[in-house]
Amino acid sequence: MSLSVDAKPYFNIKSNVTTNILNKDILWKIEDDLDIDEKISILFLMTTDYEHGFKEIYDLLQKHKECKVYILTEFINKYSENWKNKLVEAICVIQNKQILRKLGISFEYINVLYLPKYRLCSRYLNLTAKCLYILCEALTIDRIKLLLQYVRADLTKYDENLKDTDYLELHMLYWMQENYISICLDGKVKLKNLLKHLKRFDDLELIYEDLETNEKHQNYETRFGTAADCMKLSETFKGIGFTIKEYNDLKKDEILRMLENIPKEFGIDYDCIFVCILSHGCKGGIISADAEEVSIDEIEYKFCSAELENVIKIVIIQACQGEVIGQVNDALTTDGSTNYNSSDISIYRNFCIFMSTMQGFVSVRHKKDGSWFIQEFCSILQTEEERVTFLQVVRKTMKSLLKKKGKLNGIQSIGQLSELLKYRLLTDFLLPKYQTHT
Repeated sequence: MSLSVDAKPYFNIKSNVTTNILNKDILWKIEDDLDIDEKISILFLMTTDYEHGFKEIYDLLQKHKECKVYILTEFINKYSENWKNKLVEAICVIQNKQILRKLGISFEYINVLYLPKYRLCSRYLNLTAKCLYILCEALTIDRIKLLLQYVRADLTKYDENLKDTDYLELHMLYWMQENYISICLDGKVKLKNLLKHLKRFDDLELIYEDLETNEKHQNYETRFGTAADCMKLSETFKGIGFTIKEYNDLKKDEILRMLENIPKEFGIDYDCIFVCILSHGCKGGIISADAEEVSIDEIEYKFCSAELENVIKIVIIQACQGEVIGQVNDALTTDGSTNYNSSDISIYRNFCIFMSTMQGFVSVRHKKDGSWFIQEFCSILQTEEERVTFLQVVRKTMKSLLKKKGKLNGIQSIGQLSELLKYRLLTDFLLPKYQTHT
């Protein structure tokens, strides 16, 4: 069984699709094909300094009204850093398929790369801004007017120039200027004032929850590379005869309920069950999709049921366990920023947790190729010529990880050491030999 509680998969395709396609001449042609509503949306999505973005975009809008200037081009000339990737992602998010087609970019391809409708994943654009844009698109004209009415009642003054402006993104930038809501340069997000009004709209629960998650989850980046790990795990465990079930983006209560319901949902007639968790982490736990800490103790308590007492239960966790970088390519990143009692201790036997890193240390993940830990663990299972035991795989994984070196945030010779936690297996056990499935 494979449990994934992280972002939607990132498929292993080229991400530098804009390198040889876009230039400033093409930019003018793109702008000619965009209406003013789309330009405002793209400017909103591409903005970096949201605290001071209102005046700049409002002034560009006035220039457009007065002399039809190329406002997108003017903005990009001023803020040119990574503009090609940001622009293509923004065009994808606003769903302008015609421009993508003219650029020779397959919408199906770019849709997989950027996941435009997914509110908890963004590659080059600000994640909260993307979620706010999707909110703008979800609201009817009447609801926009109602929301503006609610916000105006909260603010003692409101810019008169916005009285007849229909662009909700521009209003949102004004709210940020007035610190009513905020998306700060340091990554901090404040949306409480907006969220209290969104509660009044009956059918916006999902957007409300995602905005709330963005506010809570602001310190955790999208875990690009997770799909590579998920595919490797699925391929490996299928190859050794396991039945696979994958879960994505589970909240804390959903994770615990899923673990508790394993006997009910999948039965108990197994020799061994693996639960593989790929997530951001904290010391002694993982971070759920709703930004809550789930302790290893809670995972153990829910998984170790009386019904599974005689079943070997292995938890594989790929997540940071602290902020210390173990020193031993710039594409490396990390997976981070309830005690229970039972009268019957026998339910905790036949249980083991294999952690990607030691307590207190970060866990390394390549944004394209996946995590060192998961990739090595699966590769060992796939390449052994003879059947191996679980502990042999553990030892080989540890040794292999010790040999790996990388560069992270400018620090050279980054290393990682995995560890076994809560080892209570009554005996080691042989794993089936890997068979390639066609």
